[in-house]
Amino acid sequence: MFNSGTVGPVTVGNAHLTFTDCDNATLFYQFDAGTNGGAGGLITLTRLTPSTSPCVLADGSTAPAQNANAPAAGFDARQSGSWYDAATSGQGLEMTIIPAGDGSSGVVFAAWFTFDPAGQSDDPIHQHWFTLQGDLASATNGKVALPIYRIIGGSFDGAPTQDFAQVGHAILTLLACDRAQLDYQFDTIEIAHAFAGLVGSSNLTKIGGCSTQ
Repeated sequence: MFNSGTVGPVTVGNAHLTFTDCDNATLFYQFDAGTNGGAGGLITLTRLTPSTSPCVLADGSTAPAQNANAPAAGFDARQSGSWYDAATSGQGLEMTIIPAGDGSSGVVFAAWFTFDPAGQSDDPIHQHWFTLQGDLASATNGKVALPIYRIIGGSFDGAPTQDFAQVGHAILTLLACDRAQLDYQFDTIEIAHAFAGLVGSSNLTKIGGCSTQ
């Protein structure tokens, strides 16, 4: 349930991820017969945000970081990664952080995976991705305000959807390189559906600790 309880993983197929260089990859997937009709396929992937550390290629050569801004205003590229709340494992955020610098105001992009609130559902599988995204122009002491967006209308391994809308706002506070707090407030609007009016906080820990990007 949303911001409540833990979930257990279940194997439903297999996948093979191949990186062709530092910015491109392919994902081959095959679901078991009882999931998604046993669908299989190949997805071509492209990096969404610039790299913030050097990348070693298969031939042993190294590609430099595309953005090497130093930590600023409490935000550090090393804080990028997978974050979760131990009280609600199975939910969490995939965060990319690019500090301000070199003429840029910086970027935070976080994909938030969660579930429907208790007793409510508005889709067949009860799972959701929200995104938090914005610049760091107003960030101070590791704290920044970010809008929450809800994306709907997509199809599995299909054409991308452009149907997204802001459904709330959040305050992200990075307390250390591996600890953070997310305070959220969903708007009371129709597009927010079962999340309308929900308010709360999550205490987040970075998987892999401080050394993992």
